[in-house]
Amino acid sequence: MKKIRNIQELQAEKKKILQEQKYLENEMHENWKDLKESVRPINIAKDTLNSIFSKKTTSNYKGESLIKNAVGFSLSLLARKIINKAEEKLGNIFKK
Repeated sequence: MKKIRNIQELQAEKKKILQEQKYLENEMHENWKDLKESVRPINIAKDTLNSIFSKKTTSNYKGESLIKNAVGFSLSLLARKIINKAEEKLGNIFKK
């Protein structure tokens, strides 16, 4: 930190610090809103299940038989549909 030599420098430094404080408070507020949204039970369940099943549908099935690939892909699509239905029902429950 530089030395403050007169009242004008002190006021300028105070103004700069207050602006930085306001910016950081706004950032904290936005981060808090994002955190509250991400810890909602419906979002936690959705993210967890999507991360489990999205890898199955988008992964590359090299070296495996065509039937095994088709069955795996079909099961993962079915699971995704079930998850989407459960997500809708949970969303309706938490909205009440």
